[in-house]
Amino acid sequence: MRNKWVAVCGVILAFVPVMGAPFILGLYRDSEISKVTNELVEVFQEQVSEVIQEAHNTLSSFNATSLGPCNAIAVTTMQQHIFGRIYVEDLLVTDAAGNVLCAASGNAQAFRARGHPVTSDRPGFALQAVQMSSAQFEGLIISREISPGRHLNALVLSNVLLSSRGARDALHNGLVLLSLVGGIDVGRFPSSRLGAPIPSATDTMRIKDVSLKPLPLTIRLTLSENTLISITQIPTMLVYALASLLTSVGLFLVFYMLVGSRTPLGDLEEGLLNGEILAYYQPIIDLKNGNIVGCEALVRWLKPDGTVIPPAQFLQQADNSGLAIPLTIVLMRRIRDDLEDLYANRPDLKVAINLFPVHLNRLETSEEIEKIFGPSGIAFEQLTFEITERQPLEDLDKAKQIIQDLKWLGCSVALDDVGTGHNGLQYLMELGVDIVKIDKLFVDGISQGGFSETIIEALVRVAQNMRMKIVAEGIEHSRQAVALREMQIDFAQGYLFSKPLPAGAYIRLAEAGLKRSLVEATSRPAEQGASLPIGALGKNVTQLHRS
Repeated sequence: MRNKWVAVCGVILAFVPVMGAPFILGLYRDSEISKVTNELVEVFQEQVSEVIQEAHNTLSSFNATSLGPCNAIAVTTMQQHIFGRIYVEDLLVTDAAGNVLCAASGNAQAFRARGHPVTSDRPGFALQAVQMSSAQFEGLIISREISPGRHLNALVLSNVLLSSRGARDALHNGLVLLSLVGGIDVGRFPSSRLGAPIPSATDTMRIKDVSLKPLPLTIRLTLSENTLISITQIPTMLVYALASLLTSVGLFLVFYMLVGSRTPLGDLEEGLLNGEILAYYQPIIDLKNGNIVGCEALVRWLKPDGTVIPPAQFLQQADNSGLAIPLTIVLMRRIRDDLEDLYANRPDLKVAINLFPVHLNRLETSEEIEKIFGPSGIAFEQLTFEITERQPLEDLDKAKQIIQDLKWLGCSVALDDVGTGHNGLQYLMELGVDIVKIDKLFVDGISQGGFSETIIEALVRVAQNMRMKIVAEGIEHSRQAVALREMQIDFAQGYLFSKPLPAGAYIRLAEAGLKRSLVEATSRPAEQGASLPIGALGKNVTQLHRS
């Protein structure tokens, strides 16, 4: 059920990029359109300000008081004054009625004022929209009074005020309208004729009104959204491609979670929560007399379909994924629940529990063990904790402290896989372990002409000198058991004696006080995976060995 809801949520989240692409594109489009629009406003504002500034300078620098009647000299003087000006089209002197008294162009034509003069941003100057009477062009008069009833005027044309400066592409199917404050149109772009109609558009039009303060002018931009989108190069295809890719990745991850991750590790956390972690117990035999002295608890994972998953398929992944601690805690609780009744009545029995390297890097390890086994029927003296030599310890000093904490509780500590991994002799010398476990690697080499027996004998001498017990693992053949006993090995475990057993089978075996006969072991090898027949146990090992 949990995976089902996770999958549903995962599918929904996987489609978020595709479903959100239009929204993201909309935000990006609005941002880009706003950016282009603001750039256009700046272009036109700069142009209009530059034109008006030139007109102001032209009027301010002309000495109109010395201007006499409008004759050739006056016209020449006015022409010379506007020569080289970029934007001023004409310089005119008008009376109070707006009649042209003199013009630099020499064409004393009248112009029709449109609306009323509007005070400019500079004192003494005014702006007024005009249309020439004898020509079909419009413009803007910037004027200043030079004497009572007489005004000096600079004429600029509308198309100069709204020069595109590269804005033509953005204004395709659009319009820029320049107006005086009060609503009198001064000009428009791209058509400078005041009577030209606003272009009809088949797409959405964006309208933006901007005041050109401190000038008494406003600009209205009416822009085609499709045109703006085309020039902003909004990466529609790229966004949808990325969204589709993210959705595909999301769906793949959901699929992998549901199907591809159906590995032991994929379900391990759920298995821990659902009580699928079990302990199997492999008996440990006293080689001197054949008595069962305890067992090693080995983790198994029982799936809901009845499949039992061996530890090799998930322990390393659990260690790498951070599940080693919760896995061990669940296993120790299972061991406590399985064995506490038996062990409370049989204080001679011990149980060995494997620890991960991470346990020897956590000072909380002994506290967790005390919390689990302290109130139980299993005494601390019946617990042996195995640490492996195959993986190096991160902090040797901390590991020594944790081992001392375990021994202070009364637990024993065994060094597993001796001779197969890192710093075996150093660990034997410094960690203060109580038991040495000889790896199956060396046991398999017995009677095969190699150096296995020499190595085992050396390990036995070291362990005996350090007052450590010795356990041999992986005994599968009777000749191995005989040879190990002759080498003064204390204890052994392996398929020769018993495979790892479920809790019930181990408890029945231990309660019966059964023994495995070495004579039986020498008479026929045990099959892998088969427990020794109960009838073959119960004789004295010494007597059988003599026979």
